Amino acid sequence: MAIHKLADYVINRLKAGEVVEKPASILKELVENALDAGATAIEVCINDGGKSYLSAQDNGSGIELSDMDLVLERYATSKIQTDEDLYKISSYGFRGEALASIAEVSKTTIITKTPYAEIGTKLVKKGPELILRNQPVGFEQGTIVSVEDLFYNVPARLKFLKSAQTEFFYCYNYFVDVALWHYDKAWVMKKNDKISFDLKPVRDLKDRIMDIFKKDWKKNLKEFAFENGPIQLR
Repeated sequence: MAIHKLADYVINRLKAGEVVEKPASILKELVENALDAGATAIEVCINDGGKSYLSAQDNGSGIELSDMDLVLERYATSKIQTDEDLYKISSYGFRGEALASIAEVSKTTIITKTPYAEIGTKLVKKGPELILRNQPVGFEQGTIVSVEDLFYNVPARLKFLKSAQTEFFYCYNYFVDVALWHYDKAWVMKKNDKISFDLKPVRDLKDRIMDIFKKDWKKNLKEFAFENGPIQLR
């Protein structure tokens, strides 16, 4: 067969596989976007291990209406401007690739509202098809991104997803890690519409550990801190 250039829609699906490995990788991208938006409360919902439905809702700054046309475009980002910014990254995601990749292999819905907007905005995309663009909706400040039917158009990727319980376990591990680190924020996790975690903001890491793990761990916890120049361990 002669060498030929792939069509854009095939390229986009292939590239999506580089970013979207499993539901947990989607959860990571959505949560990091929420943290970059200054959210202090984040709620995630995971159904069927994230294969049929996964969402993250935050109370962050929201997305400007004027930016909604670019939010699902590849390499469109608000987090860097020039290559010099790569030497002083202060955000989690900066490539502008995650949402575009997720939307290529799922049905993705974004509802958002900035603090000074009068009404929220809704956008829906399924693979290459833009189903709904900038529909006005009632919504509180922040953003919710929901992802349905992951890999519906890439059966080869869908085949390699694990069972719903295993995929949820990957999501659970990430959620626990990020909730431990950001103990000053409120976190909610729902599994199949039932609350698994409802974590309020706390003063320090030890309190968050107690909220997540067994209470009798407290007597076995030993605090450790070390500092040597730019290196700090805790």
